[in-house]
Formats: sequence, C-alpha cells, structure tokens
Amino acid sequence: MGIERNRLEIKDGKVKGRKIGDAVMVVGNNGFPNQPGLLKGTLAAGPIEIGTILSNLQVDTLIIDEALTPIFRRDFLQKQLRERNLVLGSAMSAHLDATLRWLRYAQRMNRGCVTVVGGMGATQKPRKALEEGADIVVMGEGELVLEHLIGILRDGGDLNEVPGVAWLEDGNPFKTARPPLIADLDTIPIGRQDLVFEGWRATAVSVGSSRGCPFGCSFCSVGGTFGRQHRRMSAGRVLEHIEAIQCNYRRVYGMRQHIGFICDDDVASNSTFAKELFQLMAERDVARRKGINFSAETRVPRLLDRELLRSWKRAGGNSFFCGFESITDESLSIAGKAQSVAQMEEACAAAFEAKINIRAMLVAGLDGDKPGFGKRTALWCKKNRIALMVLYMRSALPGTDDTKFLQEEDRIIPGIPDAYRYDGAHPCFKPKEFSASQLIEEWLEAMHIFYNCRRIIERNSGFSWMYRLYWAWCAQQVKNKERELVAFAAQYL
Repeated sequence: MGIERNRLEIKDGKVKGRKIGDAVMVVGNNGFPNQPGLLKGTLAAGPIEIGTILSNLQVDTLIIDEALTPIFRRDFLQKQLRERNLVLGSAMSAHLDATLRWLRYAQRMNRGCVTVVGGMGATQKPRKALEEGADIVVMGEGELVLEHLIGILRDGGDLNEVPGVAWLEDGNPFKTARPPLIADLDTIPIGRQDLVFEGWRATAVSVGSSRGCPFGCSFCSVGGTFGRQHRRMSAGRVLEHIEAIQCNYRRVYGMRQHIGFICDDDVASNSTFAKELFQLMAERDVARRKGINFSAETRVPRLLDRELLRSWKRAGGNSFFCGFESITDESLSIAGKAQSVAQMEEACAAAFEAKINIRAMLVAGLDGDKPGFGKRTALWCKKNRIALMVLYMRSALPGTDDTKFLQEEDRIIPGIPDAYRYDGAHPCFKPKEFSASQLIEEWLEAMHIFYNCRRIIERNSGFSWMYRLYWAWCAQQVKNKERELVAFAAQYL
C-alpha cells in the first residue's frame, strides 16, 4: 500500500480501550449508476440505521454517501476522516475497493483511529477488507453486535466474545461465528436521515420491511448474507419508517415528488401482509401528504394478483421493479427462476391495466442466450409496455452457485478489477454462445433500441414533461456508456 498505516493493536483477540466519541461512516457508491435509467443518490436504509444506533450510543456520527457527495471533492469530508476516532465503511462488492481506499487514508492521517467495515462486500471478502484497510470486519447483519463491539473498543475487551467479526493478528486472519439473524425486525431503529451529510441531495430514500429470500436464483448473493428464511416487520412498524422519510429534495429542486423505495427482494412475498401495509399507507394518505412516489420490488407471480395491484396503487405506488431475468424459458430455467415467459407477459398486461409501471430487471449473458438476444429483449420489453429496462450483465458475485459453475468451466476472465467485475455493467466472463466483446455489442443494441426516446408515452402511464427530460437523459447515458465499454474492451478483453 506504499505508506505505513496505523493499525489497531490486537493480541489474542484482546484490544485496549480507547476514546470513541465521534465517528464517520463512508457509504460506497450505492446502486448501479452505470446502468442507464437508474438515478444515482438513493439513501440506503442499512447504513442510516447503523448510524442511528451509533448516535444512540452517544457517538457523534456523520454519514458520507459517496453517491451524493464524493469525498475527493470536499476538503471538509477529508477533514472528518482525519479527525474522528472511529471510521466505518459500508459497501457492496463493486464499491469495496473505493471504500477501503478511504479507510487506508484515515489510518495514514489519523493516528489512533479505528477502522471498521461491513456490508455485503466485506461479508463476502473479509480477508481482502482486513488486508486493505479495515481493523475489524463486521460480517452479516451488524445491528445486533454493534453495541457490544463499541463497548469493547471503548473499555477494552476480547473480540472473541463478539459474534460475526474478523480481524488480523500478525498477518493471520481470525473470525468469530456469525451471529444469529435478527428475529424481530421491529427492533431495528427508525433511521435518522439528518445524519447524512447533505442528505437533501438524495433523489430517493429506501425503507426495508423484510429480509432474507427463500428462492435460489443461481446468480444472487442475497440469501448468503441475509438467510433463506423470510423475516418481516409488522405493517405498523414499516409505516413508522415510511413516515420518517424526509423529502427535502422536493423542496430544494422543485421536484413534484420524492421517491420512496421499499427495498425488499419481494415486498409481496406474503400477500396478506402486503395488502395490510398498503391499506395502512392509503389510510394515512402518506404518498400525497408527504409528496412521495413509491416504488418497490416484487416477483412475477405477485403481479397476477389484481387486488394487490389495486391496493398498491391506492397506497401511492407508481411502479414495481421485477426480476424477469430473461425472455426465454430456457434461460429462466438455467437461472433457477420459477416462472415462464407467458406468466411474465400476463403480469405486464395486468400491471398496465392497473396503471402500475414495470421496471424489468434482466440479465445479459445467461447460457441460454443466443446471438441477437439483445434486440429481441428490447423489442419484447417495448411490446409488453415495460417502463424501464434494467439489463444487467451477468456478474460472478462471490459465493453464488453461478460463480462456482463459471469457475469450474474456467470461464471467468482474469485481471478485471472488482469495481468492474461486480457492478453488473461490464462482462467479466466468457459467454457460452459468443464472445465477451459480442456480449457488449448485444447489450448496446438492446439499449439503443429501448432508449431511443420514441413511443415513450405508450410505455409510461402518468406521462409528464419531467419524463421527457428523463428519457432524453437516458439516451445520453447509453451514448456515454458505449464510449466507456469500448475503452473497457480494449483494455481487458
């Protein structure tokens, strides 16, 4: 790493107590900003909840979200890293390297600080995180262990008593058993958005009502972090989280509506719970009263429940993100999706009838994809009135079944940085039916067809002048992305 860094002294798991009076948390660039159509600047629920717990422990906490305020552009933010006792990081796999870079900066410039990192990226690669900037890694759900960890850092103690943490001693990694998953999600505190530096810049705020996913999609890593059992809050508690959303963006920028995103993998996994929650949202008139335009994620079979769609619309829901993954039954089977193309088409029709926009999430490069799939995918989305096509490139995420399969077949391309390998916007493997360069061409063709700014009114209910600007911006994003992918292919493929 070049320059000597100060590290927390740990011997046999024991650390000496030190002052932990203030903290700064660096949140990696959340979401997939390289995907045309996706807005940057969604405040993630998890880091805000962690920051709230720290604040409740009398730790003066500042959260820096790099999607809103890049640290390198602000001397004030770099000063916080140099001066605060505790520096934390939270990142997905694609942004772990960038987050660890700031933790190393804090270690060089702030003698005596403690660096801690968590999130899915660090959970999947704890040794990498420890070797490249973190004194301690928190694996899995950190809410249960944070109070215990802060107590040990303040008063001294044995890290072996804290579940779900990892550390280095003399270059050797040590870790404790993962903690049990949080059984009662109602115990998670209401997040304080005011802890986020310039949080008013956010275009959206996410709220979680459940964790865990019982399904086994081959390319997904959610189950490995949050478990296969579906756990959920009570509907009333979710409403409290929603009521706490601050909509400053609307006031500052003159936006008609702020975006509230219910970030569950499937908000309607239990239709009875979902309808109860939607009914409470409608009764409290949250959407109109707070100026929130709600979106959520669900699965194809849920969209066939027309009463559920009507309840979502009455609650102020405008759209659903839905994991379609592919437009062929062969690829759906390979990906482990228990749905058919016919069901997907029926779901699109039902959603359009209910005036609910569908944001289709698809994967490019599955083994069932044949040459020309890019054009066919875009035309299928237009035919079925898809409002937004999010076409991720297949990523070899750590610990997934798909990654193990690609490794066994020696199809993962070496030498690609993690920032590209895991962001869903760059090819990191050898497709079965064509080359990685051809995958880029297929992806670009799909994007150019879908985001051509024509017939947009047909695909979007509730059309306004803001959508015109939005779609023009999407088209420009595609052009920018094309230039970037050409340079990527020249360097790595």
